[in-house]
Amino acid sequence: KDAAEWAINVKDMQVRELLGTKCTPLMRQAGYEVKQEPGGEVVRVSMRAVPRQCDVTPRDLHTALQMLRTFDVVGATERYEEFLLLLSDTVGLQHIQHLVSNGGKHEKRREGLAPHLVQTIEQVTSGADGPLYEAVAEMQQRQVAAAGPHFQTRLQVLRESK
Repeated sequence: KDAAEWAINVKDMQVRELLGTKCTPLMRQAGYEVKQEPGGEVVRVSMRAVPRQCDVTPRDLHTALQMLRTFDVVGATERYEEFLLLLSDTVGLQHIQHLVSNGGKHEKRREGLAPHLVQTIEQVTSGADGPLYEAVAEMQQRQVAAAGPHFQTRLQVLRESK
């Protein structure tokens, strides 16, 4: 019924997406079976088990980290503007614009989230996605540092233009 319920059944989704070989389409589906009642109401019947062959292994994480290191630009969602500016520099775009289209009214700060959501986030990121995220954050920080002294000024201009 909420993102936490779905996420707990699809651990390591970022590694899965990067590899593209670990049951990724299955993991995008609802994690439960449903049936339609005679009156038209759709009700849950049972949780859908994730097949063992879909488990992300330490070798899968190693492969994902090796793949990540071949990328010219990486970024985390919460540092999207930095990623966008790095990407534009890499591919040679002269004028970029950033329009927030899914800002939503949902809570973005950890302390404002419901306790069950925080617990789910911690459980989901305790697997292979945690080390992958850390590698992305470290790579992005190095890319920002290597972008030169004017990067922060340009970043501020980009943020003010939205």
